[in-house]
Amino acid sequence: MSRPSEHPSKCGMVAHKESRYMRASRSERGLHNVPAGITSFVGRRQELAEIKRLFSGSRLLTLTGMGGVGKTRLGLRVAIDIQRAFRDGVWLAELAALDDPALVTHAMFDALDLRDQSARWLVATLAEYLAPKHALIVLDNVEHLLDACAVLADTLLRSCPELRILVTSRRPLGISGEVSFTVPPLPSPEAVRLFAERAVSVVPGFAVMAENEATVGQLCKQLEGIPLAIELAAARLNVLSVEQLLVRLQDRFALLTTGSRTALPRQQTLWRTIEWSYGLLSLDDQMLWQRLTVFSGSFDLEAIEHVCAGELLAPEAVLDQVGRLVDQSILVRDGSRNPVRYSMLESIRQFGREKLHESGGADFRRRHRDYYRQLVTAMQPFGASQVQWFDRLSLEHSNLRTALDYCLNEPGQAGAGMELASALWLYWETRGRLSEGRRWIEQFLRSGLGPSPARARALWTAGYLAVVQGDVPAAQALLQESRDLSAALGEGRSAAFSIHFLGRVLLFQGNLAGAAA
Repeated sequence: MSRPSEHPSKCGMVAHKESRYMRASRSERGLHNVPAGITSFVGRRQELAEIKRLFSGSRLLTLTGMGGVGKTRLGLRVAIDIQRAFRDGVWLAELAALDDPALVTHAMFDALDLRDQSARWLVATLAEYLAPKHALIVLDNVEHLLDACAVLADTLLRSCPELRILVTSRRPLGISGEVSFTVPPLPSPEAVRLFAERAVSVVPGFAVMAENEATVGQLCKQLEGIPLAIELAAARLNVLSVEQLLVRLQDRFALLTTGSRTALPRQQTLWRTIEWSYGLLSLDDQMLWQRLTVFSGSFDLEAIEHVCAGELLAPEAVLDQVGRLVDQSILVRDGSRNPVRYSMLESIRQFGREKLHESGGADFRRRHRDYYRQLVTAMQPFGASQVQWFDRLSLEHSNLRTALDYCLNEPGQAGAGMELASALWLYWETRGRLSEGRRWIEQFLRSGLGPSPARARALWTAGYLAVVQGDVPAAQALLQESRDLSAALGEGRSAAFSIHFLGRVLLFQGNLAGAAA
Protein backbone atom coordinates (compact mmCIF):
# COMPACT_ATOMS: atom_id res chain seq x y z
CA MET A 1 0.00 0.00 0.00
CA SER A 2 1.59 3.27 -1.07
CA ARG A 3 1.01 6.58 0.64
CA PRO A 4 -0.75 9.29 -1.36
CA SER A 5 0.40 12.84 -0.87
CA GLU A 6 -2.58 13.50 1.40
CA HIS A 7 -1.79 13.13 5.09
CA PRO A 8 -4.30 12.58 7.87
CA SER A 9 -5.07 15.34 10.28
CA LYS A 10 -3.50 15.12 13.70
CA CYS A 11 -6.60 16.53 15.33
CA GLY A 12 -9.84 14.74 16.16
CA MET A 13 -12.71 14.53 13.72
CA VAL A 14 -15.66 16.59 14.87
CA ALA A 15 -19.19 15.31 14.48
CA HIS A 16 -20.04 17.02 11.20
CA LYS A 17 -16.81 15.79 9.63
CA GLU A 18 -17.48 12.24 10.73
CA SER A 19 -20.87 12.24 9.02
CA ARG A 20 -19.30 13.76 5.93
CA TYR A 21 -16.67 11.10 5.48
CA MET A 22 -18.41 7.98 6.69
CA ARG A 23 -21.58 6.67 8.19
CA ALA A 24 -21.18 4.66 11.37
CA SER A 25 -23.82 1.98 11.91
CA ARG A 26 -23.25 0.62 15.36
CA SER A 27 -25.04 -2.59 16.19
CA GLU A 28 -26.13 -3.86 19.58
CA ARG A 29 -22.99 -5.91 20.00
CA GLY A 30 -21.32 -3.38 22.31
CA LEU A 31 -17.88 -1.86 22.08
CA HIS A 32 -16.02 -4.83 20.66
CA ASN A 33 -16.32 -7.45 17.94
CA VAL A 34 -13.97 -10.05 19.41
CA PRO A 35 -15.64 -13.48 19.22
CA ALA A 36 -16.00 -15.71 22.22
CA GLY A 37 -13.93 -18.88 22.03
CA ILE A 38 -15.81 -21.99 20.92
CA THR A 39 -13.46 -24.23 22.88
CA SER A 40 -11.77 -23.71 26.23
CA PHE A 41 -8.60 -21.65 26.55
CA VAL A 42 -5.84 -23.77 28.06
CA GLY A 43 -2.77 -22.53 29.93
CA ARG A 44 -0.66 -19.59 28.73
CA ARG A 45 -0.80 -17.85 32.11
CA GLN A 46 2.86 -16.82 31.94
CA GLU A 47 2.54 -15.61 28.35
CA LEU A 48 -0.60 -13.62 29.16
CA ALA A 49 1.14 -11.85 32.03
CA GLU A 50 4.21 -11.03 29.93
CA ILE A 51 2.18 -9.76 26.98
CA LYS A 52 0.14 -7.48 29.23
CA ARG A 53 3.34 -6.19 30.80
CA LEU A 54 4.84 -5.44 27.38
CA PHE A 55 1.65 -3.77 26.23
CA SER A 56 1.67 -1.45 29.23
CA GLY A 57 4.81 0.19 27.82
CA SER A 58 4.17 -0.03 24.07
CA ARG A 59 1.42 1.01 21.70
CA LEU A 60 2.24 -1.64 19.08
CA LEU A 61 2.75 -5.26 20.08
CA THR A 62 3.18 -8.07 17.56
CA LEU A 63 2.73 -11.72 18.54
CA THR A 64 4.96 -13.75 16.25
CA GLY A 65 5.46 -17.46 15.81
CA MET A 66 4.94 -20.37 13.47
CA GLY A 67 1.57 -21.36 12.07
CA GLY A 68 -0.55 -23.38 14.48
CA VAL A 69 1.25 -22.22 17.63
CA GLY A 70 -1.80 -20.30 18.87
CA LYS A 71 -1.03 -16.65 18.07
CA THR A 72 -4.61 -15.78 17.18
CA ARG A 73 -6.15 -17.52 20.17
CA LEU A 74 -3.67 -15.92 22.55
CA GLY A 75 -4.13 -12.48 20.99
CA LEU A 76 -7.92 -12.69 21.26
CA ARG A 77 -7.66 -13.77 24.89
CA VAL A 78 -5.44 -10.77 25.65
CA ALA A 79 -7.91 -8.47 23.88
CA ILE A 80 -10.84 -9.82 25.89
CA ASP A 81 -8.91 -9.59 29.16
CA ILE A 82 -7.99 -5.92 28.70
CA GLN A 83 -11.04 -4.61 26.84
CA ARG A 84 -12.34 -2.65 29.84
CA ALA A 85 -9.26 -0.44 29.67
CA PHE A 86 -10.43 0.98 26.31
CA ARG A 87 -13.46 3.21 26.54
CA ASP A 88 -13.96 3.20 22.75
CA GLY A 89 -13.72 -0.53 22.36
CA VAL A 90 -11.62 -3.39 21.06
CA TRP A 91 -11.89 -4.14 17.34
CA LEU A 92 -10.66 -7.20 15.47
CA ALA A 93 -9.77 -7.18 11.76
CA GLU A 94 -9.30 -10.74 10.49
CA LEU A 95 -6.99 -10.62 7.48
CA ALA A 96 -6.27 -14.29 6.71
CA ALA A 97 -8.82 -14.40 3.89
CA LEU A 98 -7.45 -11.28 2.15
CA ASP A 99 -5.05 -11.64 -0.76
CA ASP A 100 -5.01 -8.03 -1.95
CA PRO A 101 -3.05 -5.54 0.21
CA ALA A 102 -5.27 -2.72 -1.06
CA LEU A 103 -8.19 -4.23 0.88
CA VAL A 104 -6.55 -4.09 4.32
CA THR A 105 -8.07 -0.72 5.22
CA HIS A 106 -11.46 -1.89 3.94
CA ALA A 107 -11.20 -4.78 6.40
CA MET A 108 -10.52 -2.28 9.16
CA PHE A 109 -13.64 -0.32 8.16
CA ASP A 110 -15.60 -3.58 8.38
CA ALA A 111 -14.19 -4.32 11.83
CA LEU A 112 -15.24 -0.91 13.12
CA ASP A 113 -18.64 -1.24 11.42
CA LEU A 114 -18.00 1.96 9.48
CA ARG A 115 -19.24 2.93 6.04
CA ASP A 116 -16.95 4.34 3.38
CA GLN A 117 -18.60 7.49 2.02
CA SER A 118 -15.57 9.42 0.82
CA ALA A 119 -13.23 9.44 -2.16
CA ARG A 120 -10.30 10.30 0.14
CA TRP A 121 -7.42 7.94 0.90
CA LEU A 122 -9.10 5.50 3.27
CA VAL A 123 -6.15 5.30 5.66
CA ALA A 124 -6.32 9.07 6.16
CA THR A 125 -10.07 8.93 6.73
CA LEU A 126 -9.67 6.10 9.22
CA ALA A 127 -6.88 7.91 11.07
CA GLU A 128 -9.00 11.04 11.34
CA TYR A 129 -11.93 9.04 12.70
CA LEU A 130 -9.79 7.22 15.28
CA ALA A 131 -7.73 10.26 16.34
CA PRO A 132 -9.81 11.04 19.47
CA LYS A 133 -10.54 7.41 20.31
CA HIS A 134 -9.10 5.38 23.16
CA ALA A 135 -9.32 1.99 21.50
CA LEU A 136 -7.47 -1.25 20.76
CA ILE A 137 -7.17 -2.56 17.21
CA VAL A 138 -6.30 -6.23 16.64
CA LEU A 139 -4.84 -7.08 13.22
CA ASP A 140 -4.92 -10.87 12.90
CA ASN A 141 -2.83 -12.93 10.43
CA VAL A 142 -0.92 -10.17 8.64
CA GLU A 143 2.19 -12.02 7.43
CA HIS A 144 1.09 -12.03 3.77
CA LEU A 145 0.16 -8.33 3.90
CA LEU A 146 3.10 -6.89 5.83
CA ASP A 147 3.72 -3.72 3.81
CA ALA A 148 0.07 -2.64 3.77
CA CYS A 149 -0.36 -3.38 7.47
CA ALA A 150 2.86 -1.54 8.31
CA VAL A 151 1.63 1.60 6.51
CA LEU A 152 -1.76 1.34 8.21
CA ALA A 153 -0.34 0.78 11.70
CA ASP A 154 2.30 3.49 11.37
CA THR A 155 -0.22 6.07 10.12
CA LEU A 156 -2.76 5.28 12.81
CA LEU A 157 -0.24 5.34 15.65
CA ARG A 158 1.20 8.68 14.52
CA SER A 159 -2.26 10.23 14.20
CA CYS A 160 -4.12 8.66 17.13
CA PRO A 161 -2.35 9.22 20.46
CA GLU A 162 -4.63 6.95 22.52
CA LEU A 163 -4.79 4.08 20.05
CA ARG A 164 -3.03 0.76 20.61
CA ILE A 165 -2.54 -2.02 18.10
CA LEU A 166 -2.08 -5.75 18.69
CA VAL A 167 -0.86 -7.79 15.72
CA THR A 168 -0.55 -11.53 15.10
CA SER A 169 1.88 -12.53 12.38
CA ARG A 170 4.59 -15.00 11.50
CA ARG A 171 6.88 -11.97 11.08
CA PRO A 172 7.03 -8.53 12.72
CA LEU A 173 5.81 -5.45 10.85
CA GLY A 174 9.25 -3.86 11.16
CA ILE A 175 8.17 -0.30 12.00
CA SER A 176 9.30 2.13 14.67
CA GLY A 177 7.97 1.52 18.16
CA GLU A 178 7.01 -2.11 17.55
CA VAL A 179 7.59 -4.64 20.32
CA SER A 180 7.55 -8.32 19.38
CA PHE A 181 6.71 -11.33 21.50
CA THR A 182 7.38 -14.81 20.14
CA VAL A 183 4.61 -17.21 21.12
CA PRO A 184 6.24 -20.47 22.22
CA PRO A 185 4.77 -23.97 21.94
CA LEU A 186 2.96 -25.23 25.02
CA PRO A 187 5.08 -26.70 27.80
CA SER A 188 4.46 -30.38 28.48
CA PRO A 189 1.87 -30.05 31.30
CA GLU A 190 -0.23 -27.58 29.31
CA ALA A 191 0.10 -29.63 26.12
CA VAL A 192 -1.17 -32.72 27.96
CA ARG A 193 -4.04 -30.72 29.43
CA LEU A 194 -5.00 -29.38 26.00
CA PHE A 195 -4.98 -32.88 24.53
CA ALA A 196 -7.13 -34.16 27.39
CA GLU A 197 -9.70 -31.35 27.07
CA ARG A 198 -10.01 -31.77 23.31
CA ALA A 199 -10.16 -35.55 23.67
CA VAL A 200 -13.20 -35.30 25.95
CA SER A 201 -15.18 -33.68 23.14
CA VAL A 202 -14.41 -36.71 20.96
CA VAL A 203 -14.53 -39.47 23.57
CA PRO A 204 -16.72 -38.42 26.52
CA GLY A 205 -15.20 -39.59 29.76
CA PHE A 206 -11.63 -39.58 28.44
CA ALA A 207 -9.09 -38.77 31.13
CA VAL A 208 -5.33 -38.83 31.52
CA MET A 209 -4.66 -41.50 34.13
CA ALA A 210 -1.71 -43.52 35.35
CA GLU A 211 -2.07 -46.12 32.60
CA ASN A 212 -2.03 -43.63 29.70
CA GLU A 213 -0.16 -40.65 31.16
CA ALA A 214 3.22 -41.63 29.73
CA THR A 215 1.76 -42.30 26.28
CA VAL A 216 -0.10 -38.98 26.19
CA GLY A 217 3.03 -37.20 27.36
CA GLN A 218 5.11 -38.85 24.65
CA LEU A 219 2.47 -38.01 22.05
CA CYS A 220 2.48 -34.32 23.02
CA LYS A 221 6.28 -34.34 23.02
CA GLN A 222 6.25 -35.84 19.53
CA LEU A 223 3.94 -32.99 18.47
CA GLU A 224 6.33 -30.50 20.09
CA GLY A 225 3.60 -28.72 22.02
CA ILE A 226 2.03 -27.17 18.90
CA PRO A 227 -1.65 -26.55 19.77
CA LEU A 228 -3.06 -27.10 16.28
CA ALA A 229 -1.12 -30.36 15.89
CA ILE A 230 -2.37 -31.54 19.29
CA GLU A 231 -5.98 -30.72 18.43
CA LEU A 232 -5.73 -32.55 15.10
CA ALA A 233 -4.34 -35.61 16.85
CA ALA A 234 -7.03 -35.55 19.56
CA ALA A 235 -9.71 -35.49 16.86
CA ARG A 236 -8.56 -38.95 15.72
CA LEU A 237 -9.52 -40.58 19.01
CA ASN A 238 -12.89 -41.38 17.50
CA VAL A 239 -11.20 -44.24 15.62
CA LEU A 240 -7.82 -44.77 17.32
CA SER A 241 -6.57 -45.29 20.85
CA VAL A 242 -3.86 -43.05 22.29
CA GLU A 243 -1.35 -45.86 21.79
CA GLN A 244 -2.35 -46.24 18.15
CA LEU A 245 -2.08 -42.49 17.66
CA LEU A 246 1.47 -42.48 18.96
CA VAL A 247 2.57 -45.41 16.79
CA ARG A 248 1.01 -43.99 13.65
CA LEU A 249 2.46 -40.54 14.24
CA GLN A 250 5.94 -41.95 14.79
CA ASP A 251 5.66 -44.05 11.64
CA ARG A 252 4.43 -41.13 9.57
CA PHE A 253 7.10 -38.75 10.87
CA ALA A 254 9.78 -41.27 10.01
CA LEU A 255 8.48 -41.57 6.44
CA LEU A 256 7.87 -37.92 5.65
CA THR A 257 10.69 -35.74 4.41
CA THR A 258 10.92 -32.10 5.36
CA GLY A 259 11.35 -30.89 1.78
CA SER A 260 11.51 -27.15 1.22
CA ARG A 261 8.22 -26.18 2.82
CA THR A 262 9.94 -24.53 5.74
CA ALA A 263 13.28 -24.43 7.48
CA LEU A 264 11.77 -24.48 10.96
CA PRO A 265 11.64 -27.94 12.57
CA ARG A 266 8.44 -27.15 14.45
CA GLN A 267 6.79 -25.92 11.26
CA GLN A 268 7.80 -29.25 9.72
CA THR A 269 6.12 -30.97 12.66
CA LEU A 270 2.89 -29.07 12.05
CA TRP A 271 2.95 -29.85 8.33
CA ARG A 272 3.63 -33.51 9.04
CA THR A 273 0.77 -33.61 11.52
CA ILE A 274 -1.63 -32.09 9.01
CA GLU A 275 -0.40 -34.52 6.36
CA TRP A 276 -0.79 -37.40 8.79
CA SER A 277 -4.37 -36.32 9.52
CA TYR A 278 -4.96 -35.95 5.78
CA GLY A 279 -3.63 -39.45 5.16
CA LEU A 280 -6.12 -40.98 7.59
CA LEU A 281 -9.08 -39.65 5.61
CA SER A 282 -10.79 -41.50 2.79
CA LEU A 283 -9.90 -40.42 -0.74
CA ASP A 284 -13.30 -38.76 -1.09
CA ASP A 285 -12.85 -36.75 2.11
CA GLN A 286 -9.35 -35.74 1.00
CA MET A 287 -10.84 -34.56 -2.28
CA LEU A 288 -13.49 -32.48 -0.52
CA TRP A 289 -10.86 -30.92 1.77
CA GLN A 290 -8.89 -29.85 -1.31
CA ARG A 291 -11.91 -28.37 -3.05
CA LEU A 292 -13.11 -26.47 0.03
CA THR A 293 -9.94 -24.38 -0.07
CA VAL A 294 -11.30 -22.35 -3.01
CA PHE A 295 -13.59 -20.61 -0.51
CA SER A 296 -12.48 -17.59 1.51
CA GLY A 297 -13.70 -16.72 4.97
CA SER A 298 -16.84 -18.71 5.73
CA PHE A 299 -19.31 -20.62 3.54
CA ASP A 300 -22.47 -22.68 3.89
CA LEU A 301 -23.59 -26.15 2.87
CA GLU A 302 -25.41 -24.95 -0.23
CA ALA A 303 -22.20 -23.38 -1.54
CA ILE A 304 -20.23 -26.54 -0.74
CA GLU A 305 -22.69 -28.71 -2.63
CA HIS A 306 -22.75 -26.45 -5.69
CA VAL A 307 -18.99 -25.88 -5.93
CA CYS A 308 -17.47 -29.13 -4.67
CA ALA A 309 -19.89 -31.93 -5.59
CA GLY A 310 -19.57 -33.91 -8.81
CA GLU A 311 -16.44 -35.08 -10.59
CA LEU A 312 -16.00 -38.22 -8.44
CA LEU A 313 -17.79 -36.77 -5.39
CA ALA A 314 -21.42 -37.89 -5.15
CA PRO A 315 -23.68 -34.90 -4.34
CA GLU A 316 -25.76 -36.97 -1.92
CA ALA A 317 -22.63 -37.89 0.08
CA VAL A 318 -21.35 -34.35 0.64
CA LEU A 319 -23.40 -33.72 3.79
CA ASP A 320 -21.91 -36.76 5.54
CA GLN A 321 -18.45 -35.79 4.33
CA VAL A 322 -18.82 -32.30 5.80
CA GLY A 323 -19.81 -33.89 9.11
CA ARG A 324 -16.69 -36.04 9.09
CA LEU A 325 -14.43 -33.05 8.34
CA VAL A 326 -16.02 -31.16 11.24
CA ASP A 327 -15.43 -34.18 13.49
CA GLN A 328 -11.76 -34.25 12.45
CA SER A 329 -11.28 -30.50 13.14
CA ILE A 330 -10.63 -29.80 9.46
CA LEU A 331 -13.74 -27.64 9.23
CA VAL A 332 -14.84 -25.23 11.96
CA ARG A 333 -18.62 -25.10 12.39
CA ASP A 334 -20.29 -21.79 13.27
CA GLY A 335 -23.74 -22.64 14.59
CA SER A 336 -24.51 -19.05 15.57
CA ARG A 337 -25.84 -18.39 12.07
CA ASN A 338 -28.75 -19.91 10.20
CA PRO A 339 -27.91 -21.60 7.94
CA VAL A 340 -24.79 -22.94 9.64
CA ARG A 341 -21.52 -21.70 8.20
CA TYR A 342 -18.11 -23.33 8.05
CA SER A 343 -14.53 -22.13 7.86
CA MET A 344 -10.96 -23.44 7.95
CA LEU A 345 -7.92 -22.50 9.97
CA GLU A 346 -5.36 -20.93 7.68
CA SER A 347 -2.75 -23.69 8.09
CA ILE A 348 -5.39 -26.27 7.14
CA ARG A 349 -6.44 -24.19 4.15
CA GLN A 350 -2.87 -23.72 2.91
CA PHE A 351 -2.19 -27.44 3.09
CA GLY A 352 -5.37 -28.25 1.18
CA ARG A 353 -4.63 -25.62 -1.47
CA GLU A 354 -1.25 -27.18 -2.13
CA LYS A 355 -2.88 -30.58 -2.54
CA LEU A 356 -5.51 -29.09 -4.86
CA HIS A 357 -2.78 -27.50 -6.96
CA GLU A 358 -0.92 -30.81 -7.15
CA SER A 359 -4.10 -32.50 -8.35
CA GLY A 360 -4.69 -29.90 -11.08
CA GLY A 361 -7.94 -28.65 -9.55
CA ALA A 362 -7.93 -25.13 -11.00
CA ASP A 363 -11.43 -25.70 -12.42
CA PHE A 364 -12.89 -25.47 -8.92
CA ARG A 365 -11.84 -21.82 -8.71
CA ARG A 366 -13.98 -21.23 -11.78
CA ARG A 367 -16.86 -23.19 -10.28
CA HIS A 368 -16.53 -21.03 -7.17
CA ARG A 369 -16.72 -17.89 -9.33
CA ASP A 370 -19.70 -19.26 -11.24
CA TYR A 371 -21.63 -20.02 -8.04
CA TYR A 372 -21.21 -16.51 -6.65
CA ARG A 373 -21.92 -14.98 -10.03
CA GLN A 374 -25.22 -16.89 -10.09
CA LEU A 375 -25.95 -15.79 -6.53
CA VAL A 376 -25.49 -12.13 -7.46
CA THR A 377 -27.49 -12.54 -10.69
CA ALA A 378 -30.41 -13.96 -8.68
CA MET A 379 -30.27 -11.02 -6.26
CA GLN A 380 -33.33 -8.78 -6.03
CA PRO A 381 -31.79 -5.37 -5.22
CA PHE A 382 -35.18 -3.64 -5.06
CA GLY A 383 -38.23 -4.60 -3.05
CA ALA A 384 -39.08 -6.15 0.29
CA SER A 385 -36.21 -8.66 0.24
CA GLN A 386 -33.48 -6.10 -0.40
CA VAL A 387 -32.11 -6.09 3.16
CA GLN A 388 -32.03 -9.89 3.32
CA TRP A 389 -30.14 -10.06 0.04
CA PHE A 390 -27.57 -7.51 1.12
CA ASP A 391 -27.16 -9.26 4.48
CA ARG A 392 -26.44 -12.47 2.58
CA LEU A 393 -23.90 -10.75 0.34
CA SER A 394 -22.21 -9.25 3.40
CA LEU A 395 -21.69 -12.76 4.75
CA GLU A 396 -20.21 -13.76 1.40
CA HIS A 397 -18.02 -10.69 0.99
CA SER A 398 -14.72 -12.59 1.21
CA ASN A 399 -15.95 -15.04 -1.41
CA LEU A 400 -17.11 -12.21 -3.67
CA ARG A 401 -13.63 -10.73 -3.48
CA THR A 402 -12.12 -14.11 -4.35
CA ALA A 403 -14.45 -14.46 -7.34
CA LEU A 404 -13.57 -10.97 -8.57
CA ASP A 405 -9.86 -11.61 -8.07
CA TYR A 406 -10.15 -14.80 -10.14
CA CYS A 407 -11.75 -12.83 -12.98
CA LEU A 408 -9.09 -10.15 -12.79
CA ASN A 409 -6.13 -12.53 -12.92
CA GLU A 410 -7.42 -15.43 -15.03
CA PRO A 411 -6.99 -14.88 -18.79
CA GLY A 412 -10.25 -14.36 -20.61
CA GLN A 413 -12.37 -13.71 -17.50
CA ALA A 414 -12.24 -9.92 -17.26
CA GLY A 415 -15.62 -9.52 -18.96
CA ALA A 416 -17.32 -11.78 -16.42
CA GLY A 417 -15.62 -9.86 -13.62
CA MET A 418 -16.80 -6.55 -15.04
CA GLU A 419 -20.38 -7.83 -15.09
CA LEU A 420 -20.12 -9.19 -11.54
CA ALA A 421 -18.63 -6.01 -10.07
CA SER A 422 -21.24 -3.87 -11.85
CA ALA A 423 -24.15 -6.05 -10.73
CA LEU A 424 -23.16 -5.31 -7.12
CA TRP A 425 -23.59 -1.54 -7.53
CA LEU A 426 -26.30 -1.09 -4.91
CA TYR A 427 -24.51 -3.46 -2.54
CA TRP A 428 -21.35 -1.34 -2.81
CA GLU A 429 -23.42 1.72 -1.94
CA THR A 430 -25.75 0.45 0.78
CA ARG A 431 -23.01 -1.41 2.65
CA GLY A 432 -20.58 1.50 2.56
CA ARG A 433 -18.09 -0.08 0.16
CA LEU A 434 -17.96 2.70 -2.40
CA SER A 435 -14.18 2.88 -2.79
CA GLU A 436 -13.86 -0.87 -3.05
CA GLY A 437 -16.61 -1.10 -5.64
CA ARG A 438 -15.04 1.65 -7.74
CA ARG A 439 -11.64 0.04 -7.44
CA TRP A 440 -12.85 -3.33 -8.75
CA ILE A 441 -14.80 -1.80 -11.63
CA GLU A 442 -12.01 0.56 -12.66
CA GLN A 443 -9.51 -2.32 -12.67
CA PHE A 444 -11.74 -4.22 -15.08
CA LEU A 445 -12.22 -1.09 -17.20
CA ARG A 446 -8.41 -0.91 -17.54
CA SER A 447 -8.13 -4.59 -18.49
CA GLY A 448 -8.17 -3.90 -22.23
CA LEU A 449 -11.69 -5.05 -23.06
CA GLY A 450 -13.15 -3.26 -26.05
CA PRO A 451 -16.55 -1.58 -26.44
CA SER A 452 -19.34 -3.82 -25.16
CA PRO A 453 -22.64 -3.64 -23.26
CA ALA A 454 -20.77 -4.82 -20.15
CA ARG A 455 -18.35 -1.92 -20.45
CA ALA A 456 -21.18 0.58 -20.91
CA ARG A 457 -22.80 -0.68 -17.71
CA ALA A 458 -19.51 -0.70 -15.80
CA LEU A 459 -18.88 2.91 -16.78
CA TRP A 460 -22.20 4.21 -15.46
CA THR A 461 -21.87 2.05 -12.34
CA ALA A 462 -18.44 3.49 -11.54
CA GLY A 463 -19.80 6.94 -12.37
CA TYR A 464 -22.71 6.50 -9.98
CA LEU A 465 -20.43 5.39 -7.13
CA ALA A 466 -18.25 8.43 -7.80
CA VAL A 467 -21.36 10.66 -7.63
CA VAL A 468 -22.25 9.25 -4.21
CA GLN A 469 -18.70 9.91 -3.02
CA GLY A 470 -18.85 13.49 -4.27
CA ASP A 471 -16.06 12.89 -6.79
CA VAL A 472 -17.82 14.99 -9.42
CA PRO A 473 -15.05 15.31 -12.08
CA ALA A 474 -14.49 11.54 -12.21
CA ALA A 475 -18.23 10.88 -12.19
CA GLN A 476 -18.84 13.25 -15.10
CA ALA A 477 -16.12 11.68 -17.25
CA LEU A 478 -17.30 8.11 -16.58
CA LEU A 479 -20.97 8.89 -17.18
CA GLN A 480 -20.31 10.81 -20.38
CA GLU A 481 -18.27 7.90 -21.73
CA SER A 482 -21.05 5.49 -20.77
CA ARG A 483 -23.68 7.68 -22.43
CA ASP A 484 -21.72 7.88 -25.68
CA LEU A 485 -20.86 4.17 -25.74
CA SER A 486 -24.44 3.17 -24.89
CA ALA A 487 -25.75 5.30 -27.75
CA ALA A 488 -23.26 3.75 -30.18
CA LEU A 489 -24.21 0.22 -29.09
CA GLY A 490 -27.94 0.86 -28.90
CA GLU A 491 -27.95 0.00 -25.19
CA GLY A 492 -31.05 1.87 -24.06
CA ARG A 493 -30.94 0.78 -20.41
CA SER A 494 -27.35 1.85 -19.85
CA ALA A 495 -28.00 5.07 -21.77
CA ALA A 496 -30.92 5.85 -19.46
CA PHE A 497 -28.89 5.24 -16.30
CA SER A 498 -25.91 7.25 -17.51
CA ILE A 499 -28.08 10.21 -18.58
CA HIS A 500 -30.02 10.13 -15.30
CA PHE A 501 -26.89 10.14 -13.15
CA LEU A 502 -25.20 12.69 -15.40
CA GLY A 503 -28.15 14.95 -14.66
CA ARG A 504 -27.36 14.61 -10.96
CA VAL A 505 -23.77 15.65 -11.62
CA LEU A 506 -24.90 18.75 -13.48
CA LEU A 507 -27.32 19.53 -10.67
CA PHE A 508 -24.49 19.31 -8.13
CA GLN A 509 -22.52 21.72 -10.30
CA GLY A 510 -25.40 24.20 -10.27
CA ASN A 511 -26.14 23.69 -13.97
CA LEU A 512 -29.92 23.51 -13.64
CA ALA A 513 -30.58 23.96 -17.34
CA GLY A 514 -28.19 21.16 -18.25
CA ALA A 515 -29.66 18.87 -15.60
CA ALA A 516 -33.20 19.53 -16.84
CA ALA A 517 -32.16 18.81 -20.42
